Formats: sequence, C-alpha cells, structure tokens
Amino acid sequence: MLEFLFTRTPLRYMVDSFWRDEAFTWLLAKQNLPGILNTTAQDFNPPFYYVIIHNWMNIFGTSEVAIRSFSLLMYCVGCFAVYEHFKNILKTSHRRAIVYTLLLILNPLVLYYAFEGRMYSTLFALAMVSSYFFLTGKNRAYLAVTVAGLWTHLFMGLVVVTQILFYLIEHNLWKKSSKKQETVRLPYMLGSIALVIPWLIFFLSQNRAVQNGFWVSYLQLGDYILLPGYLFTGIYKDYWAPVFQVATLRQYLYLTSLLFTLIAGVALTLRAQSMQVLRVRRYYLYLAFIPIAAVVFVSFFQPLFVPRYLVMASAALSVLAILILHDLSRPWQLVFGLIVAAVAIQGQLFQLEYRDKGSMRELSFELRQLMNESTVIYVESELDLIEAQYYFGENRVYLYGVQYETIPHYVGKVLIPKSRIRTEVPKFPGRAIIISNVGKRDYRIESTFF
Repeated sequence: MLEFLFTRTPLRYMVDSFWRDEAFTWLLAKQNLPGILNTTAQDFNPPFYYVIIHNWMNIFGTSEVAIRSFSLLMYCVGCFAVYEHFKNILKTSHRRAIVYTLLLILNPLVLYYAFEGRMYSTLFALAMVSSYFFLTGKNRAYLAVTVAGLWTHLFMGLVVVTQILFYLIEHNLWKKSSKKQETVRLPYMLGSIALVIPWLIFFLSQNRAVQNGFWVSYLQLGDYILLPGYLFTGIYKDYWAPVFQVATLRQYLYLTSLLFTLIAGVALTLRAQSMQVLRVRRYYLYLAFIPIAAVVFVSFFQPLFVPRYLVMASAALSVLAILILHDLSRPWQLVFGLIVAAVAIQGQLFQLEYRDKGSMRELSFELRQLMNESTVIYVESELDLIEAQYYFGENRVYLYGVQYETIPHYVGKVLIPKSRIRTEVPKFPGRAIIISNVGKRDYRIESTFF
C-alpha cells in the first residue's frame, strides 16, 4: 500500500529527488537573514518565503520531505480558506462545503506544487486567505495576509489589482443590493501595495537580473487557445517539450480549455441562488481571468507566462467551476461535478506519467561508492550545479568548462560565485568525477579521473 501511495499517487512528488529550483531554495534559505535579504534583492523573488524556510529548516531539517512539508502545510491552509468561503460566506452545509473543497483539491497544478519546495503553494494559500478576508470585510487581517503575499511573490500584486478592479467596478452593484455586502475598504488595498514599495526600491537598486534574458518563450498563436488548459493543469510547452506533441495530451488540453471557456461563459449568464453567491462568483471570475489577461498583455513585450506563477488564478478556475455547480439543479450538479473531477484526475495522471523532477539523488547514491574524502564533482551544465551541491555537498561540487559571464541569471547565478568555476581537472593524486547532462534531468558519468 505504501509503495502504491508513493509511486502511483501525487505523494510521489514528496519523495522525489530535488530539482534545480528546490535545491536553490535550500541553498538560499540556509543563509542568515542579512544574506537572504541581499541575495533575494539580486534575484527575482522577495525574501519572506526564504526567511520562513530558513527557520523551518532549523527546526525540521533540510531533507527533501522536510523542506517540501511547508508547502504541503500551506496547501492545506489554502484549501481550508476555500472551505471557509463555502461554509461562512455562502452558508452551505458542512458536508457540501467538504465536497466542494475536494473538487478544489483535485486541481492538478495546485496539488503538484503542494509537494514542491518553492513558494507557489504559499502564494496560493495567501491569495485564498486574502480573498476570504477581502470578501468578508476583515480589513486588518486582509492587510497582514496580503502584505505577506506581496513579500512572497510579486505576482501576488495581480491579486491586489484584481481586488481593486472588483471593488471599483462592482461596488455600486452591491450598494444597491437589499442586503449589505462587506468588502475590504480601498485604503487597505492601496496600503498593502504601499508596504511592499520599500522592498521594490531596494530590489531595483540592487538587481541587474531584470535587464538580462529570461528562459520563458513567447506565446504562439495556438497557445492562446490552450491558455485555460495550461492554467488548470500546469502542463506547458516550455518544460514539457519532450512530450508536448503526444496526441492524447494535446487533445486533453484542448478539451480542458473548452470546458473552462464554457464555464466562464456560464458564470456570466447563469442565474445565482442569491446575491451573495453571485458576488463571490463574479469575484472569482475576475481572479481567474484578470491576472492571466495582464500576463498575456505583458508577454507581447516580455514573455512572462508560466502557469505556476498564476497558481492563484488556477485555483480560481476550480472555485469558479464549483460555484457554477452550486447553482445548477440537482441532476446537473452530479453530471457537471463528475466531468470536472474526471478532467482534474486525468490531469493528475498525465503529471504522474510524464513529469519527473530528476535523478540526481539516485546518481549520488551510485557515485558515493566511488568517492573518497578528496573526490570532487564537476558538472558540465550550470543547470546541474546547485542540485549537485545539495546531494554531494556544497563545497565539493564545481562547474567545469563554463565561462562565468555566459551563465544566465535565471539559473540561480546569484548563488554561483566565480570560485565555483573550474577549467582544468585536478592533478594527480586529486580525484574528480565529471557529470554530463544527456537529457531532461538525466545524467551520466562522462569521465572519471584517478
């Protein structure tokens, strides 16, 4: 049973080998607080998540499971916040709220990042909690959570922009309602942005990464049709390139995109059971599509579309589908619920079949049999350096045959000092094992010197 759970279900991601970005989390978060602030200012993401992980590692250790467990905790917080939407805002029964939350839990993209040692699950949780406090008018709680989100990932700003637009566009509608509708006041929304400005000033004064290239590719014409499918599933061409042409996978993406396009249309036209349900539905319609519209617009000039950056919009798609289900008649509720669940489960199956974090850990187990205390590890790709440092030791691993100036910033260059570069193998009696990357996170030993 345990073997099945950790090989055939999403729990597998919890025990998989770290990939580069997760190893980057470990290496950055192990610094002291001033080091974290300075390093993040030279990278892309704010420091809040790394400060939390720094303290988390001090308590629970630095294993893959320990670091990823914080993301799982945040995932649970986010799902509970959505449960509170259904229970306390929409006034559904406890049983119905649980069923609705289970449909959110099946979201392929959100669930995948529940088991990754990065900040995306934290972004999801803070966005959902912020949305709850926004819709219930809890001004101070909203401000605290939203500021934490903005200091976690800059794309949290798209949540605040969505909330401001919702307030400005929809405010008069709810004022005319016979029942008062609580919403966070505008000064608190603007205040959350003001409280992240000091970080932005520091970031822009220190950072040169914004002037360098980025790994994200431009959207092509066919991608616009598939945007809802990308967003819901996390399946995207930039890191699914080897399997992206699989016919069944692309057919699934087309069907998923069609489903959520229809859901958006129904959300605009379906009569709601109450003004409160309509209000929450319209909010999540905004949250699902305003962030992606903003990113698509910017991507005409600078490509930024990465599904995980929009994890809150992916969750909003699921909540929007659930709110449609809530307003359907009972027979249609079952049919629609099964369709949404089946699409989500199929997305999970594609993730399990095609998505692999890598095999550096397994390789390290094999190579340690050949190593002694003086053996050093040379990697030939900057993509593998930080990963190898996690598994072989930070001071044992070097980047071989690469010029420092050619290393792109987005691979974590801020954590790669020039002292990690080697252009020659050690002289006898030194020992070095050279690791060559031969594919998408697959490795082999190219040469061993003894």
